[in-house]
Amino acid sequence: MFRIGSLELKSNLFLSPLAGYTNLPFRLTVRELGGLDLATTDLVNARSLLEKNPKALKLIETCPADRPLAVQLFGSVPEEMRDAALFLESMGISAVDINMGCPVRKVCRVGGGSAMMTELTKTANLVKGMVDAVRIPVTAKMRLGWDDENLTAPELARTLEDVGVSAIFLHGRTREQGFSGMVNLAYQLHDDHELGFTFLYNQNAEDVARQQQGTSQDDPGALFFLNRLHLTERNLNRGATEGTEPWRIFYLSFLC
Repeated sequence: MFRIGSLELKSNLFLSPLAGYTNLPFRLTVRELGGLDLATTDLVNARSLLEKNPKALKLIETCPADRPLAVQLFGSVPEEMRDAALFLESMGISAVDINMGCPVRKVCRVGGGSAMMTELTKTANLVKGMVDAVRIPVTAKMRLGWDDENLTAPELARTLEDVGVSAIFLHGRTREQGFSGMVNLAYQLHDDHELGFTFLYNQNAEDVARQQQGTSQDDPGALFFLNRLHLTERNLNRGATEGTEPWRIFYLSFLC
């Protein structure tokens, strides 16, 4: 059994968001493989969702077989993000994830995505408004920071913990890196000791081979290993292993 805030999950397999891929048909296809529990949508513009924009509504399209489901929102206006979270809760969505990691210019220029890591007080107030408004878990996906000179992830994580987020997902690159270069795993391992809530992070694809050497043939799809350490869970993304300890769980994840 695994929990994200008040959400109790029956399986230890999850599907995280990937722009352009994690739509309803994709999610249902993965669920049909068996074992998947929580899945997350592509990122959705909060304002477009409130305006009932057809494209936004298509992104959150779901069905009874697509449960439990989290929706990832992006935006920078507190009232819009709060109201979008309330709308999602009213339609039975299980959790809301806030995108603080997208490096794409059109997202950052309106104050969403990675830009949220540059204004910590403003971001904390926005998140608090969402957490206070809904009963479902609110989580956040972030990067290390805007660039190597502004690695704000530790401070932002502690700030988000204070306002009540249920989990944080950390992509170990800066916004400046985009999707290039190596994930800074050493940085993440150093700083996750300071946090006291569910904490998941990405790993370099090159580390998979080393981890898969001990993977059991029964491991479903060579999925992704999480290791609890000092009240945190570390997501070793794109790798796998099998263990008998009760604190070992798997996490199906794609970089977003």
